[in-house]
Amino acid sequence: MHSSIRIAIVLTLSLIWITQLSFSPVLLSVIFAICIGCLWYFMKSTGNHFPKWAIYILTLVALAVTFWSYQSFLGVEAGVAVLSIFLFAKALETKTQRDVIILFNFALFVAASMFLHSQSFMTAVMVLLCLLSCLLGLYRVQTHAFASENSNRMALRQDAKHVIKFVGLALPFFVLLFIFFPRLPPLWHIPIPKLLSLPNPLFKLLSRKMLAIDPLARSSMQDDLIAGRPTEVDWINGEVLKLAEQSGRQAPINARLIALIKQSEKSSPSFSMSADALKDQLKSAAKQ
Repeated sequence: MHSSIRIAIVLTLSLIWITQLSFSPVLLSVIFAICIGCLWYFMKSTGNHFPKWAIYILTLVALAVTFWSYQSFLGVEAGVAVLSIFLFAKALETKTQRDVIILFNFALFVAASMFLHSQSFMTAVMVLLCLLSCLLGLYRVQTHAFASENSNRMALRQDAKHVIKFVGLALPFFVLLFIFFPRLPPLWHIPIPKLLSLPNPLFKLLSRKMLAIDPLARSSMQDDLIAGRPTEVDWINGEVLKLAEQSGRQAPINARLIALIKQSEKSSPSFSMSADALKDQLKSAAKQ
């Protein structure tokens, strides 16, 4: 394997590993670090490959750590961890050019999935660096046959310029998407407590996009009612009722809302209620 491709693979996996350090279990992070070290060692050794039995053991141990930490393989945290485990396992068994192409595309998907954990500015920077590293690796896969090892550093520099140029050409398109589609969340954390303490005019100015409601947006519960499917109200508002009962309190507004949605489930789609009527119903429930 050409050294520039090897560098791109290790760099991509290292960026993913560093980004996940803040939310991955410690043992899983240690396993990923071991995988990166082994990958670098065996890629430098011509003709040597990481033993398959060792890949299976590391994968099984990593899956066991994930299940022990999250008690499941489902959900955002466990799901991203499982994707990362299979990415590192794929990297350890990478041998052919086809494997390398699959690895970089898989890494792009795993990097994007990290936004499910955090949309902070630092996460966005790390994902962007991972994107550049993957694109550089894919570019080198196509061009390494025409470059010699002696000119490796110069070739890497030249390829990096090409990749950055491609990303720069696409950047205006993504900026327009970000501006014109407010449902896409911002790539930074909004300090909500500090924002709420601001004077009203300043609060409205800074939070107008966050408070804006897309006129075309619909909730999943409305989609369920239109399709005649049972809603998830028992797992949302119903949980509020359970917590109220456990603490010896009442939640009359949630109880009325659940009753109305249950009524709608039985008679949907014929059942309808205006916003004002719903407001009156909830007000009357609060007075009881």
